[in-house]
Amino acid sequence: MRLAEAPVLHRHGDGALERARHAVGAARTASRLHLASALLVEGLLTTETPRPDHALPRLEEALGLLAGECGPEATRLWAQVRIALGRVHRRSGRHREAERELRQALDAVEPESLDAVLVLNELGATRRGAGEHDQAEAWYRRALALAESASGLGSPQAVAILIEVEAPPAA
Repeated sequence: MRLAEAPVLHRHGDGALERARHAVGAARTASRLHLASALLVEGLLTTETPRPDHALPRLEEALGLLAGECGPEATRLWAQVRIALGRVHRRSGRHREAERELRQALDAVEPESLDAVLVLNELGATRRGAGEHDQAEAWYRRALALAESASGLGSPQAVAILIEVEAPPAA
């Protein structure tokens, strides 16, 4: 599952979170990367519930498993866990912590990748949630420019960012 798919799966109420919990249990005997990936999925789905902080133990366990792991797969997974932690902190109103996690993720992802688009968009959402709308727009514009160059203006990533840029601030 891609990081951006968690909210969609959760809203559909298709038992995705329960299946993710089962996958974590099954992955406990697999490789560290496989278990970290399963924990990330469960954490992402939990992030979209009314109690996003319940994702923290799973995401922190995933980070612990990734400590000392090398290679592109481990690095990308580490960045995705940092993005998810940023999302948890943002949804819980801890914008400073969210930005710290997201900046770590931004340093780890490929600069011209769709993962970078996701991080930039999350940084925009974080600044927006903190009431810093000018800074939020700057992050959204960077994400949009990168999404356009990587996938085109009609890509799902670009459309999602345009929606964020144009949406009125939350009260």
